[in-house]
Amino acid sequence: MTLLEKFSRTERYERKLQHKLEKITKDDQQSRKQAEQRERLAAYERERRERELVADAARLEKKLELARQKGQEREEEKKRANAALQAELAREKAEELERAQIRHEEEIRRLEAAKFRDDQEAQARLARERRLREETEQQLNREREDRERARRAEEARQQSVKARKEAERRAVERQKEEEERKILEAEKKRQRDQLEKHNNPKALQELRDLIRERYELDMEIYKLGIKVTASNRDVVMKLMTKSDETLQTIRSIVEVWNEQSFEQKLEWEYAEQVKERLLAPGKRIWATDPPWLTRSDRTGRRGNLRGGGRGGSRISA
Repeated sequence: MTLLEKFSRTERYERKLQHKLEKITKDDQQSRKQAEQRERLAAYERERRERELVADAARLEKKLELARQKGQEREEEKKRANAALQAELAREKAEELERAQIRHEEEIRRLEAAKFRDDQEAQARLARERRLREETEQQLNREREDRERARRAEEARQQSVKARKEAERRAVERQKEEEERKILEAEKKRQRDQLEKHNNPKALQELRDLIRERYELDMEIYKLGIKVTASNRDVVMKLMTKSDETLQTIRSIVEVWNEQSFEQKLEWEYAEQVKERLLAPGKRIWATDPPWLTRSDRTGRRGNLRGGGRGGSRISA
């Protein structure tokens, strides 16, 4: 290969590179133009949305202004209606006064005409009418005064009754508060006494003895209750009553335990676990759940006894 051929090949390679570079540059320019066009479109879209939002706000403000104007118009219409009603009432009152005046004038003219016919009779009749009117007015005034006195007396009576009821209510409330306070103090004293009574080594030993006694009673009741007969049912019922009373005593002892009842936190944690176990539901109350079974219940409950149901897990406290 000659030097000229090598040079020609190098020149062709450079032209290809130049062509590719121009193509890449052209593509970059076209991409920038497209990006600018997209930015312009996005800016135009944002501007269009802003104009729409401004237009919507203007329309909403216009609607609110129209609503306010309508409200003002309705208020003005109400005022005009009230003014018209007042004017109508005033006009009717004026017309009534005018009619009364006319009737009065007609009566005067009639009396004057009658005076010419019989002056003395007209005067006597006028005097009688005036006297009757005065008596009527006096009677009306007396009735009005009587009604006013009765109204005041009734108001005074109602106020007295209301004051008496209020005093009785306050007295009852004070008595109730006093009773509640006494009950609360008695309950607090009972809890303190019970706490002092059951929070000592001797009481804890008694609690252990009671739990052991409850367990032994439950085992004896369960053993005798399955085969109970009419002859020994009284014995089993006495054991049931004693077991329920023992459970109630145990619960009354642990119910008053709290964190302040123990000097050390570890003691309270242990006592709290004991309290939760003893107060947890599921303890069998023999008075409502006797051990003997009817024939219809015996088949259904036998599986529970085998699986550790009510007959197993609910025997002891």
